[in-house]
Amino acid sequence: MSVPANPPDFMSYEQRLPAAPENVARLRHGVARFARDAGASDRLGRKVALAVSEACTNAVVHAYQRGPAGSVAVRATRRGGWLCVEVADEGAGVRPRSESPGVGLGTPLMAILADRLEIDDNPAGHGTLVRLTFGL
Repeated sequence: MSVPANPPDFMSYEQRLPAAPENVARLRHGVARFARDAGASDRLGRKVALAVSEACTNAVVHAYQRGPAGSVAVRATRRGGWLCVEVADEGAGVRPRSESPGVGLGTPLMAILADRLEIDDNPAGHGTLVRLTFGL
């Protein structure tokens, strides 16, 4: 697949779906398409897709353990030579790992794939915000 000749300097994309395992692939594919349109190489597009898949999977598995399932929102922007992807949920927020299921490889993998990884409480008041930044 080829990189678009002259993508605009600013582009954005957003998708929100229920936090369910079957929606992780839809969110991943949507961001991968956006990354290609924004000028990402095939290799970078695969890195973006894998990192977003890990962030979405974390939201599905961990965010809503103690209450009704909510949603996962993915927002991506291209500004100049950077692609920033945010994955947000409105679940339990960032908690210590001791009570969290899973093998714990998602966050280290995201840190390897992205040029910058930030994980914070969601500024909306509850939940988690994962911000992944990639150089184009």
